[in-house]
Parts: sequence; structure tokens; C-alpha cells
Amino acid sequence: MILSGQADLEAAVRAINEGEVYRFLLKPCNPAELRITIRQALEHKQLVELSCKLLREYEKKQALLEELERANPGISLIETDESGAICLDEEVEELAIDLADLLKEMQTHVG
Repeated sequence: MILSGQADLEAAVRAINEGEVYRFLLKPCNPAELRITIRQALEHKQLVELSCKLLREYEKKQALLEELERANPGISLIETDESGAICLDEEVEELAIDLADLLKEMQTHVG
């Protein structure tokens, strides 16, 4: 943020282009406007920091996913039906049915 008493356009443009200036205010500046601008600048800084943190986390997870895919080709592929439900292959479906039958049988013996 720059607060200047001089309205030298060339200096202002250079400062903005080279210094990544958030806002440029001229004196005399309304104190309420200055407070709001400072508050917005702090919020902007927090958002930039959060964005950088999220980007780093994404990059780490993407690298892990790529590593898993290299070691196990096709591991990240998910087949879905038209409603968006995940489709299981026949072996997994049969296993799920077998497990459900086993659970029912166990419940009849326990209950």
C-alpha cells in the first residue's frame, strides 16, 4: 500500500508495477477510507497465504496420486453409472453379496 503526498504519475506507475502495490492513496486521505483499506489489505494477505497453502497441499496430493498411478496403473480410475454411483466389478459385487449372506447367517445364530 502506498500513501503519497505527491501525485507524480510516473513514480506511482513504477511503484505499482515493480512493487506489487495493493492500493495507492493520495494525501490527504480520509481516515475511514485508510482504515478500511488497511483492513482489506490484511484480509487480502490472509487469502493469498491460504491460497498458497492450499496449492502446496494440492501439489503434494497430486504427486502422491501420480506416484500411486505409476506403481499401480489404473488405480485412480473410477467407473460410474449415469446417476453417478460407483460401479463395482463382478468380483467385488460377489464378495459383497457373500459378506452380506455371512452377516445374515451370523445374526440368526447370535440372535
